[in-house]
Amino acid sequence: MRHSQANRDFRIQKTQTQLRQALMTLLQTQHMSQISVADLTREAGITRSTFYLHYADKNEFVDQVGNELQEAFFKHVIAYTYTTEINAFPVMNLERTFAFLAESHQDYLLIDQALDGQFSTRIDHEVERLLKLFAAENDLVAVTSEPPIEMVIQYMVTSHMGFIRQWLDSGMIYSAPYMAKMLKALGEVHTPGLERLNDFFIAR
Repeated sequence: MRHSQANRDFRIQKTQTQLRQALMTLLQTQHMSQISVADLTREAGITRSTFYLHYADKNEFVDQVGNELQEAFFKHVIAYTYTTEINAFPVMNLERTFAFLAESHQDYLLIDQALDGQFSTRIDHEVERLLKLFAAENDLVAVTSEPPIEMVIQYMVTSHMGFIRQWLDSGMIYSAPYMAKMLKALGEVHTPGLERLNDFFIAR
């Protein structure tokens, strides 16, 4: 029974991998609106009936690919620092971020195009959520500041993620370690009482 389940899981994973690779191949030469389920299954070497066993339609499939890429991204770049045995807060490793995107930038850019920029928006929203969690765990949410902490967090997310995307768009001419070091230096905020927010982004 376990052997049968393992074989089934392997087949499902293989099918999903084939479809994802097919999507990325097709997106290199076509807009998402031009790609049909028939195109995907033909490129992947599977039947349309197999596709519909796993996905309701093309949009659900593409959305799932975006979710998987997002999960892989944050699994790689986010670490957790423990304050007690049960509490942890996230930090974002900039060097890992640049290194990860250097390897997977094509998939990142193609899926963002396929989702009309919504993939980048999802990434930004998750970084913002994690930065807010970091602020809460470090007792910063109640700090009275000018500008307010909400604005500071939004600024940090926009500036950091924009800097990273600019690096991708410009052909990644600088190394990941160098970019991490530069972003860490350039991205520091100096709002009284909120300097600890800088510790969310680490460059090692």
